[in-house]
Amino acid sequence: MYGYGGTILRINLTTGTIVKEPLSEDMIRQNIGGRGFNAALLFSETKEGCDPLGADNKLIIATGPLTGTSIPSSGNAVFSSISPLTGGYGEAVLSGHFGPEVKYAGYDVVLIEGKADVPSYIFIDDEKVEIRDASAYWGKGCIQAETFLKISLGEKFQMVCIGPAGENKVSFATISHNYGVLAGRCGLGAVMGSKNLKAVAVRGNGGVKHANPDSFIKISREMHHDMVKHPELKEWQDFGTARWLAWANEHGALPTNNFYTGSFEGVEGITPEIMRKHIVLNDRAAFASVMALGKYSHVKTRDTEFWVEGPNYDCLVSLGSNLGLGKIHQVANLTYLCEELGMDPVSAGGVLAFAAEASEKKILSAKKADGLNPGFGKVDVFVTLLIKISRREGIGNLMADGVKKFAASLGKGAAEFAMEMKGLEVGGFEARCYPVALLAYRTGDIGGLYQRSHSVEYDIEKHKGVSEEKKAEMVIEQQHLRTIFDMLGVSELAWSELGLEIERYVDAFNEVTGLNLKLDDFIRASERVWNMTRILWERCGAKKLGKLDYIPPRWENEPIPDGPNKGCKYNAAEGEKLLAAYYRIRGWDESGKPKDDMLKELQLV
Repeated sequence: MYGYGGTILRINLTTGTIVKEPLSEDMIRQNIGGRGFNAALLFSETKEGCDPLGADNKLIIATGPLTGTSIPSSGNAVFSSISPLTGGYGEAVLSGHFGPEVKYAGYDVVLIEGKADVPSYIFIDDEKVEIRDASAYWGKGCIQAETFLKISLGEKFQMVCIGPAGENKVSFATISHNYGVLAGRCGLGAVMGSKNLKAVAVRGNGGVKHANPDSFIKISREMHHDMVKHPELKEWQDFGTARWLAWANEHGALPTNNFYTGSFEGVEGITPEIMRKHIVLNDRAAFASVMALGKYSHVKTRDTEFWVEGPNYDCLVSLGSNLGLGKIHQVANLTYLCEELGMDPVSAGGVLAFAAEASEKKILSAKKADGLNPGFGKVDVFVTLLIKISRREGIGNLMADGVKKFAASLGKGAAEFAMEMKGLEVGGFEARCYPVALLAYRTGDIGGLYQRSHSVEYDIEKHKGVSEEKKAEMVIEQQHLRTIFDMLGVSELAWSELGLEIERYVDAFNEVTGLNLKLDDFIRASERVWNMTRILWERCGAKKLGKLDYIPPRWENEPIPDGPNKGCKYNAAEGEKLLAAYYRIRGWDESGKPKDDMLKELQLV
């Protein structure tokens, strides 16, 4: 089989059963790979009312047909499960070298189910697959655990693991790889913890078989060449995604003080230039990447010393401006703690920001907060709270369930400033003045994730005078195109930021697989993903699907108080028209549920 390993590896931790199932051509043509495989497997195997932390939940890891090839940034793997944080479809994308290693071992999918009796890890060495005891690594942080596993198994093994937060089933626990690269969102680290699964270690000595190697190599070389000569490549290499920071602040889209406003007075202390000058040691490139977006940083102060991945844009926002922190070493410190303890920095930052505001508004009492008195700018308190969250200790036990449940437990109007969508803490950009971006946020299939349809720039530059229909079409188009990259197993940034056309990726797919699919076939596969994950939410208990697509009350009710967008507020009439247009174009009914004829057309019923 060209482009694919040809095998689904199914591991049951309860029974110890390890089964290798063939990957069918129908599965490939309908779902392509990566995110498509995961959605299809969860859709076909998840029972109604599945407990996210129960043995019946599945953790699925899938590569794509371009994963591990020479196509730019082709190191992605997609992790999916029912989320402990949201209760619905959960997903996180991991860059790095783990995905290619899974592919080289001969597997397109690793499907993990059941629960081990004792702390365990999965060992994969090509055909050899074992469930091994992980008692020696249990309780250790992600970076420490990976270090010891590398010493034990050898540097050629690539691995993912969880930290104390995952072991203690913190709802936004993450999965870590390569000393700080995270599969961050939706709490999939807690799913591993619930299964007593500390790590997955893999070594593959195979490769990817190409149907037409010469033409594939030609496409790959041309893509790399065009990236290298792009005038913005150097800035991406120097600053990574942190280069968005100044742009977001300039346009009033930089989340500040729990999304109270969209610009940050202390932004000059956390810019990528400051970061580069004071803490960055070198650049870190993902698999086959010339963009080298990762930054490896070193912080040494009078009190502490640590090495950390990043901080990237998301960390500079969620652990910086949104917490009122304007010093780069403070943001780096919180980022390091999230990486070592095994917590999603975006959700962790969202919970900390909410706690700071709740405390300042006297909704969260000092007594309930273990006497800590959280507040914006109080980095020492945030450090203590992150540790408490990872242990589910004291106030940390409430915070460990995420903003939505934390706000509900406090009451007293706390939900009015709880920045979450579908239960997932919002990250990325302040969007209440940007209707297209807001539509993308509210219709996201896992919650408040801007990467599903990166639309703020479209709002700023193109949306004026455009009909609701066209705006909704743009969001859906972006959602489909970005899904294609997750199905293929490559990063979308060379396309979205450096101008590589989507058709070149389709051509690469055809040359490596020997198939002859068109872009429309990929769009259809993406349409299947969006409908399958929508139905999964219904299966998980969301009986009125339209109610999932809500807006955080702050964005719905409060105008921007200052900065470039001062006085701007959400336009409810426009927002509802956009949502109605979105449902109509998707083939969903007025309540947001996929219509039967759409499901039949996509062969989902």
